[in-house]
Amino acid sequence: MSDAESIIKGIFGGIIVMIGFVLLLYPIALILWRGSGFFWGIILLILLTIPAGIFMFVGARLMRKSAKVSVVQTVGGGNQGLSCPECGTRCPPGTKFCPECGSKLVR
Repeated sequence: MSDAESIIKGIFGGIIVMIGFVLLLYPIALILWRGSGFFWGIILLILLTIPAGIFMFVGARLMRKSAKVSVVQTVGGGNQGLSCPECGTRCPPGTKFCPECGSKLVR
C-alpha cells in the first residue's frame, strides 16, 4: 500500500468515526435542547447507539491499519528488512511472513 492510499484510508476512517459521534450526539442534543423531544430523543439514542458504535469501530480500525502501514513503510525502507505490522518483530530482508506470528509482511 502506498503512502497516498494509507493517508486516504486514515482520513476515511476519521470521517467514519465522526459520523458515529454525530449519530450519538444528535439524540442527546434533542433531549437537552427540546424538552418536548425527550421521549423521541431517548428512543433515537437507543436506536442509534449500535450503528454509531459500528461506525466508530470500523473507522478506528481503518485509522489503525493506515498508521501501521505508514510505520512499516518508514521503518522497513531499504535493505534493513521489515517490521511486522501485527507484533512489531524485526524481520530479515526478503521475508514474506513474520517468523514470530506468521502474519503477511506489507512492502
